[in-house]
Amino acid sequence: MQTSKHSHTEATTWITNHTEEIEKHTKKLVELESSLAVEEKELDTIRDGLKGIKLLRLDVNSSENSGIH
Repeated sequence: MQTSKHSHTEATTWITNHTEEIEKHTKKLVELESSLAVEEKELDTIRDGLKGIKLLRLDVNSSENSGIH
């Protein structure tokens, strides 16, 4: 009986500790996902800016090649 009670207590402690650990990691995951979303938006902005520069270069090169200055 004593062993059973001890096993139950140990299992309950294990569940509590791991539940807290899961909650902590879940909170961190939410924070990281939020941060990732912000970084992805910034990357999209940078990517769009680089596309604009590329288009400007193509337009300038095209004008130079056609004799328009």
